[in-house]
Amino acid sequence: MELAEFLNKRIKHAVKSVFFNRAQYFCFFVAMFVVEIFCGLVVIASYNSARLEYKYVTERYSHHLELRNMNEDQYYYMENDIYTVFANQHIYDKLKVESRADAVTGEKYYTYYIKFVGDPDESYHTFINRYMRELNNLADENGGKYDMVLTPLFDVNDRIAINNAFGVLAFLLVAALSVALIMTLYNIRINHYRFEYGIYMAFGADFRRLMSVCVWEMLVVSVVVYLPSLICSWLISFAVYKLAGQSYEYYPWTPIIVLAFALVVALLSVATPVWRLSRRTPRANILAEDNSNLVASPRISFEMLTKTYPRGYELITGWRFRKYLLKLFATVSLFAAAFTSLIYATGLVMGVNDCLKNQFYLNFYDDITYDGGTEGGFMHEELMEFPGVTGIVKAANVTAMQMSSHIVFSNKNVKFGVPTVYFSDTERATNRASYNACDSEVIESYLSQYEIEGDPYSALKNERTVIVSPSQWNFTALNLKPGDKIKVAKKIYGPALQLQLTGHKLLMTQLDMAKANVYKFEYTEYTVGAVVKNLPSSYNIEIFFSPEDYAELTGTEAVYKSIGIYADPNLSYEEIDALRDELDRWGDYYLARVSSSTAILDRNIAIAKRVPTFIIAIAVLLLAMTPLVWFFAQILFMFKREGEFTVLLALGAIMDEIKKQCVYDGILAAAVGGAVNFIVTVSANYLTYFLANHLLFPFMANRLRVLFVVPWAAVAAGGAISILCAFFSCVVPFYLFKRRVQLISVSEPEDI
Repeated sequence: MELAEFLNKRIKHAVKSVFFNRAQYFCFFVAMFVVEIFCGLVVIASYNSARLEYKYVTERYSHHLELRNMNEDQYYYMENDIYTVFANQHIYDKLKVESRADAVTGEKYYTYYIKFVGDPDESYHTFINRYMRELNNLADENGGKYDMVLTPLFDVNDRIAINNAFGVLAFLLVAALSVALIMTLYNIRINHYRFEYGIYMAFGADFRRLMSVCVWEMLVVSVVVYLPSLICSWLISFAVYKLAGQSYEYYPWTPIIVLAFALVVALLSVATPVWRLSRRTPRANILAEDNSNLVASPRISFEMLTKTYPRGYELITGWRFRKYLLKLFATVSLFAAAFTSLIYATGLVMGVNDCLKNQFYLNFYDDITYDGGTEGGFMHEELMEFPGVTGIVKAANVTAMQMSSHIVFSNKNVKFGVPTVYFSDTERATNRASYNACDSEVIESYLSQYEIEGDPYSALKNERTVIVSPSQWNFTALNLKPGDKIKVAKKIYGPALQLQLTGHKLLMTQLDMAKANVYKFEYTEYTVGAVVKNLPSSYNIEIFFSPEDYAELTGTEAVYKSIGIYADPNLSYEEIDALRDELDRWGDYYLARVSSSTAILDRNIAIAKRVPTFIIAIAVLLLAMTPLVWFFAQILFMFKREGEFTVLLALGAIMDEIKKQCVYDGILAAAVGGAVNFIVTVSANYLTYFLANHLLFPFMANRLRVLFVVPWAAVAAGGAISILCAFFSCVVPFYLFKRRVQLISVSEPEDI
């Protein structure tokens, strides 16, 4: 009973306070409405993303494991599996078997499709222990065409877990944005109503009491907008998926999560402003009845008789309140900055989805190698004729450390902070490099996808000319341009060193031993013919040599034992399977084993999730908060200046001059606020680029290098809204003041 009475009392008091002062709380109704929509969208999107992940995988695959291209011995071994006789030993079901005849020899090959029983991971490890040794023993020489492939169905739970992890990350990001939004508004309210709270504190209200009152009021606001926000989040999500032709399900726990989220956001948003308020003395808060508490220190007095009115007067006013105004400009700019950053992030996500990835891999065995790009080579043309094949990528490389090699370059070419080894007074060295063979096919099919400075074909036309990607972990490590020189070391002799020595420790040891004539290097100078600007990079700086220079440096010919094949992402799964069969037959002639990736499936799943659309929806809602913050802050600020305006009217000012004051304020706010908005927006956009390009993508399986591009349309939209709001948030309060003055003058009795 006591608890019920306590709750009833608190709720009644909060409801009365909120609705009696509903004009003050209007912005909080709107903000909490948007915040709860944020939460609803993230929860629904995360749930449907996991559901679509499972749906697409299970529609594509009904089996966990493929034993591809088994010979007859392997096939009969699996067919005569003795373990299947015993129920307690049964770990898999054979879903189907496909057979095909070798296009050259006519020999039959079989593909087993297996679905594990029980826990797939446990069954897989049992399967490996039972069957793999014998299957390998029965394989053709060098393994032949035999291949064992785990399908995405095997690790579908892991894929969903990763999806959920990204959902949690998005949820935390939205929570941070929501707390920042509500806290910004509550700070504005607290700063402009400190007088009232000072009165409460003078009568004994402490942090605990103030916090209780404020939290209950925000909880009432949260509950009022609860149902409308749920409906809106459902409608937006429904439209996003249905308009794209995707199935849609509403997560039944969404209402509970949204409510809990709103309550937590309300609590966290109010706590800090109220705590800061309670740290001030009641006297300090009571003295904040007007805007004097917002005047920047030192509070300098100005001689007004020599100043023009209202322009000079208002410029002095703007200077006196500079701290408040700059803080307001920076705070409001954060919402426009978040908008542009999310728009930029949308482009990054779409870039990841559209990034070319190999759908197939061909691995040649015996003495056969890929001859594409070589004189008399015909494999490239044959493969490109297959329907659905859009490109081929090949690679032949070796790292500098594997060769006990390193590269040397001028001090001026090294960016500040990049770890290198001092080679001489004017040169530095690193063994964190990779040497790649390069011909016209590599340039056309691979390097041409990226931004290139210089002529990449110069490496093929001129001796001792290379193509360089001067990056490590997507950071530019070397300031190189076409025409610069580098030296590449080739080991002549030297002992093998301890295995635990790697990286620059290994290089320093080798250089020290070279000085003692225990090691010897031969240095060849190369000219940089072209620089690849945005090639994705990891640990090593990538250097591309002509086949002749590569062979001279490494001592081996450029051999391509493996190639990747791009397929049209619009192919159906039936067309992908048909292309796989065609490649298998091609591989029969040229002794190549074909393996398939999930590139197109992953792309289809990513598109189905509609992540960019949800990001844009959240970005637009954030931008819509800009007018809310501007007008809420400025209306309260100008309201507390009405006493000042009344005094000016009493001293002889006319209403048009007061209007000019507000117009000057608006122009100043628009100019300075627009400049601050531009700086904050571009900086936030660069921060997004930095985090995504250097901290996120390098650790992904398929890395992506992106350039810093400012979404000028989004910047212009955010800037225009900020400038307009800055101006009108100063002008609109004047008309409210003018209206109140007219009402007061009408209500006052005339003198008799």
